[in-house]
Amino acid sequence: MGELTFFLGLQVNQKEDGIFISQDKYVGEILKKFGFSSIRTASTPMETNKALTKDEDCEYVDVHLYRSMIGSLMYLTSSRPDIMFLVCACSRFQVHPKVSHLNEVKRIFRYLKGQPKLGLWYPKDSPLILEAFSDSDYAGASLDRKSTIGGCQFLGSRLISWQCKKQTVVANSTTEAEYIAASYCCGQVLWIQNQMLYYGFNFMQTKIHVDNESAICVIKNPVYHSKTKHIEIMHHFIRDSYEKRLIEMVKIHTYNNVVDLLTKSFDVSRFNFLVASIGKRGRDIKILQSGGPPVKVGDEAVHQELGDRMERVVTTTSCFEAEHDSGSGPRVNTLGSGEDSMKLKELMAPCTKLSEN
Repeated sequence: MGELTFFLGLQVNQKEDGIFISQDKYVGEILKKFGFSSIRTASTPMETNKALTKDEDCEYVDVHLYRSMIGSLMYLTSSRPDIMFLVCACSRFQVHPKVSHLNEVKRIFRYLKGQPKLGLWYPKDSPLILEAFSDSDYAGASLDRKSTIGGCQFLGSRLISWQCKKQTVVANSTTEAEYIAASYCCGQVLWIQNQMLYYGFNFMQTKIHVDNESAICVIKNPVYHSKTKHIEIMHHFIRDSYEKRLIEMVKIHTYNNVVDLLTKSFDVSRFNFLVASIGKRGRDIKILQSGGPPVKVGDEAVHQELGDRMERVVTTTSCFEAEHDSGSGPRVNTLGSGEDSMKLKELMAPCTKLSEN
């Protein structure tokens, strides 16, 4: 059959040192489809600190055109997490889109026009170390003041899964918002752990990097639990996962939390740093990787333990879906980071100095 080079709109460029996945052909097609082939470019997909509102005084636009543009961009997030936050935000206005919402969607296309060939780089020699990052933009939704959840999971330096979702409840504090975000991330980590068991790898005590120390204290220290009864019970399974050493909570500086890219907008310099750090590269560009051997599974008890934990994760996920409303705009993609936060900082430093092959 030959080497795989194209799959469901994804371009697969296989090299000796890794695999590069992109959708630049698809980007060209949708730019041409919606008449944006000759538009001016934008440096970021969204203006800094500009919240989307209902904009009652603005005129309505063609709902079919708006939904078609959103649908095309949704599929593009399979390899472009850099546009995921704004696409999810714009998708919440598909019922009654206004001119202001359409202008934001057009800015995404302007950004794609300037950066059509970005994609995901999966290096061959990167270590098999599962790590995750969690973050929340507290009360970031201007309409209902719900927080936005962001999460991403890496296998070595390979981004393999990422999430962007508006929370279904209004958090009363940043600690609660970060705690709920961490619980979502934990559920995804447990699912990945269970899947990797089939390939013979044990990723127990997976590090979840959180930039809120209070949320970590709530998970680690039972003394704080009496003050968090208002947090829904469905999110408390993360404490069980921590006590059974399935995950490990790690404090990370906000500046180095790469999942910020999925929760809010930034200026050009910060945005470019996050895009490079989260694993997106231009074609034929790579960064330095850290070393570390994979861990093979040799204990059946691990399988049993994770099997029990997965039952609870499935139950919790069902609860999430049952309470999910159409305005939450969830997106989860699954397609690639150091010993601790200091080593993570050292690993991410070369991201600002990309070098071509």
